[in-house]
Amino acid sequence: MRFLLGLVAVLALLFCGYWFAGHAALNRGTAAAFAQLQAEGMEATHEGIATRGFPARFDTTITAPRLRDPATGVGWTAPTLELVALSYRPNEVIALFPAEQTLILPREEVGIRAEAMRASGRVGLSPAMPLDNVTLESGPLTLAGDSGWQAGLAGLLMALRRSDRGPADYDLWVEGRDITLSAPGLGALAQTVPSLRVDAALTLDQPIDRALRPDARLTALTLRQAVVDLGATGLSAEGALTLDAAGVPTGTVNLTVRDWRGALSFAVAAGLVPAQIATLAERAGALMAGGGADLTAPLVFDAGQMRLGPVPLGAAPALYAAP
Repeated sequence: MRFLLGLVAVLALLFCGYWFAGHAALNRGTAAAFAQLQAEGMEATHEGIATRGFPARFDTTITAPRLRDPATGVGWTAPTLELVALSYRPNEVIALFPAEQTLILPREEVGIRAEAMRASGRVGLSPAMPLDNVTLESGPLTLAGDSGWQAGLAGLLMALRRSDRGPADYDLWVEGRDITLSAPGLGALAQTVPSLRVDAALTLDQPIDRALRPDARLTALTLRQAVVDLGATGLSAEGALTLDAAGVPTGTVNLTVRDWRGALSFAVAAGLVPAQIATLAERAGALMAGGGADLTAPLVFDAGQMRLGPVPLGAAPALYAAP
């Protein structure tokens, strides 16, 4: 019995030592991560790092974190960010976000109000710490831009998981419910969008791990399914695109519009399609639908241009600046 009690005491002391060593390592590692981002040219600041949760958890609170990439002007800041990990599973982390955050864009800042927003992720145990999966979920969520636009969702779920297709391949799932949007000169959408779902495969030019560079780029995108449900009408898309160094896509995305006339009316009422071209858009839709209620047409990206069926749409958008 004395042997067992002694063994338990030794194990308890070892575990306590492990926790306090891990506590110090977490604080140092988090500070080092900010320093590394700064060394890479990022704006990365905070006002304090503290870890608690003895003995079963590592609860790390970062006060006033601020991250911003000067090259793109995109960043994020919040009053606090809490990172939670079980002490016996340090490679699995939960991030708890505050109710109010700010997304920094090149020309404006976007205020974010979210209920119960949290993210969970897991990395491999190898020194490279490759991302295995990450999931972000939130209750009611609102975004408000300085320019006056607002968007809202009743709920949001996003999941990114490593794929066995290749070292830099990932599967993405996005789902939003009860989406609304309004902006000056645009008005509110004619109705709430009941749901938006995206199921896609992504290929990057490098894997997501501790060595991930800020200039990582998307090189290929496969839409298994993207669906916007508007109730009686809706839009779905599937296809595959490759992207060049400037993010200009090449490939085809097949679009199917259920009750295309209703979808067009929705888009015009929401200000997404200018009223002055509504008649032209209706004639083109009737031609492509062949008199039917539903419309199926390829959205083709080729040589820097794009077209919907036979209708030219102009230059294809570039997702990022060329190096």
